[in-house]
Amino acid sequence: MGKRAALTVDELVSTLRRSNIPTVVVEGENDLIALSKLEERLSHLSVSLLPAGGRNNVLEVFKRRHEIGRDGEIVFVVDKDCWVLTGVPEHFINDILVMTEGYSIENDAMIDGRIEDMLSGSEIESFRRDLALFTRWMALELSRFLAGSPGSRISAHPNEILDSANSLRLPVLKENETYPEHLRERVWADYQNLLRGKSLLALYLRQLSYPGRAARHNGQALIDVFTKSPGTRIGRIFSEVEEAMRPHIPE
Repeated sequence: MGKRAALTVDELVSTLRRSNIPTVVVEGENDLIALSKLEERLSHLSVSLLPAGGRNNVLEVFKRRHEIGRDGEIVFVVDKDCWVLTGVPEHFINDILVMTEGYSIENDAMIDGRIEDMLSGSEIESFRRDLALFTRWMALELSRFLAGSPGSRISAHPNEILDSANSLRLPVLKENETYPEHLRERVWADYQNLLRGKSLLALYLRQLSYPGRAARHNGQALIDVFTKSPGTRIGRIFSEVEEAMRPHIPE
């Protein structure tokens, strides 16, 4: 089955306005994996998960929620993303907009699943070396992104950075640019929460899926396993979604 085409924001608003099905609007297809148990947990309400085609789409639909109505029947779930560093803007603080605790749902799932315990001693050492180099590079890209500079590459795959012939010389400063050491230290000290989740998962998979490893793992499969029995963080998301839909739950 091919990947479904993403709806536009207008189409999402129209779909939600016409529907009478309680709906949790999520970012994308990967979130359906992490939140599949939520659909089961709220099966008595016949809740549906609706992928919106990205975080920005979810937030745009949230901002237009008054066009939809249906209070208590629609809840939104998004990654906190860079707000984990800057704080959540006040106009996005709302009981029906549920956010991750860490940078993304991958971060929360990996913390719940204790992914680091899956690494052997030598793999931990290799992971830490990769993490230190990647964090040094990412801190500069993050500072550029937060400053609104064009061309930031915060979504670059770690392999692209770490396997580059120039990796040991990274990062490269632009003219009149100062390296954000304070940001590097902050992300390094709390990387499980503050480093972009997909990047962090890719760093772990460099150790968990290399050729010749006795047990090799797939990223989506790991997230599926970690969220099948929700831990504290994923469980908190589930609870907040359920609470936000409580006005719709029959007494």
